[in-house]
Amino acid sequence: MANPSGEWKAETGGAGGFNATETFKNYQYSFEIAAANTLITIGLTSPDVNVQYALFDPLGQQKATSVVGRDAGDAYTLNAGVYRVVVMADRQAVGRFTMSLSETKAGATRIGAQMLQSGTQDWGLLGGGGNVVTYKNHFYTLDITDDNTSIDVEFESADTDIGITLFDALGSRIYARSGGRYQYTIQAVKKGTYRVMAATNQRGEVGKYNLRVTGKVQNLTRVDSQVSTTVGAWTASSKVDQYGYAYDEYMLQLTADSNVLDLEISSADTFVELYLDSVNGVSISNDVQSFLNNRSKTTIRGSLPKGLYKITARASRGRLGTYTLNTVGQFTDFKKL
Repeated sequence: MANPSGEWKAETGGAGGFNATETFKNYQYSFEIAAANTLITIGLTSPDVNVQYALFDPLGQQKATSVVGRDAGDAYTLNAGVYRVVVMADRQAVGRFTMSLSETKAGATRIGAQMLQSGTQDWGLLGGGGNVVTYKNHFYTLDITDDNTSIDVEFESADTDIGITLFDALGSRIYARSGGRYQYTIQAVKKGTYRVMAATNQRGEVGKYNLRVTGKVQNLTRVDSQVSTTVGAWTASSKVDQYGYAYDEYMLQLTADSNVLDLEISSADTFVELYLDSVNGVSISNDVQSFLNNRSKTTIRGSLPKGLYKITARASRGRLGTYTLNTVGQFTDFKKL
């Protein structure tokens, strides 16, 4: 196309930002010059928003950047080769543009990319997990299909402050930020499967969110996890250990290696303790100071191998009452012993 046009829309998050030349939320085009010392002109207009363009030579070096405004353009003398031009507007801006290109071999071709969206999601009644790696937050995997490209990860909530973490194909954390109700990052990436953690800024905050990923990407998939909420009671018939503490025991099967298990117990009647042990009796968490704290306790344990685990929920000595135990992770066969 000699005169390509486009539009940034609110439902896809608007534009990618001024001087953000690598994000595919802005419009990326390639065009070819057939002969050396060719004089071309570029023009860019918008009836709705301020716009800007950047021109890159066949080696990928930025050759020129236009002014910001409703009408921008200039003339350039170019050698033969394939060039790239990026049309930009302010981050989240909504509006239309038209670009004109003269003396190209076959006009401009838009460089293809994909936008993947989670749709409106909800952290549920228990809320998110805050800035901690836990399945109270939501995890997504996505496939990067090209090497030496970039992705734009965009995360927003109308209800609560949020945090976002991006993990590369090796599982290393490459970006994390929290606070506010809108977060985004543009990251250089290589081919492989990446993970995104969509978090609340504070543990237990509730609300809805949307996640968008734009680039050479496919297969945005929510990672499955399980939630179990158990209301129990320590009574006169409960098990009692040698020190006189009433306790209940639960068993579950972790279904994936390098797992994260999130345990949360609370009681209005007594102070609580919470223990996690592997089936062979090796202690995973040590909670001896719980009674000195309060009536709730959270334990988050990571890097757990798959297998059977036992949870012990214990009341303070001589005290009975009800409690609520929330268990979040990747598990099956949760049951009381």
